[in-house]
Amino acid sequence: MKRKIGLSIGRAQFRFGEEKALEMAALAGADGVDFDTSGSRWDYKRTDFLYALPDDELFERAAKFREKAESLGLEVFQTHGRIKGFRGDAEEDADILENARRDLIVAKALGAPVCVMHGVATGRVGADADPDWVRDLNFDMFNKILVFAK
Repeated sequence: MKRKIGLSIGRAQFRFGEEKALEMAALAGADGVDFDTSGSRWDYKRTDFLYALPDDELFERAAKFREKAESLGLEVFQTHGRIKGFRGDAEEDADILENARRDLIVAKALGAPVCVMHGVATGRVGADADPDWVRDLNFDMFNKILVFAK
């Protein structure tokens, strides 16, 4: 089995845009990428970016990134979705869930078999948070995301 080289392109996406980041990965000799959808631009409340689009348009726009990657001989090995997990704030958690749903739409459009999402972090809920509460919050978050993943 040939080993493949993957490159995380999140910083390049933020600095140069998605297409240029893909070009840079190909020039670097990567076989595939970890495509980032976790940055601040990837928020459905930002009317100036893709996540504000209806689902079908979001899928079509993301599919163009897949076409670009394929034209460069790249695979999208995985996407990197939500980094912020639930915090126990109903409004904020609902926003995280909606963005996670969109992360999965993009992952599918890119042909990525995996979408990485981070769980509840003590940096957001406090180092002294009750472990049972944190576990329950993680369970709730991932069960809600799983509905969209299926």
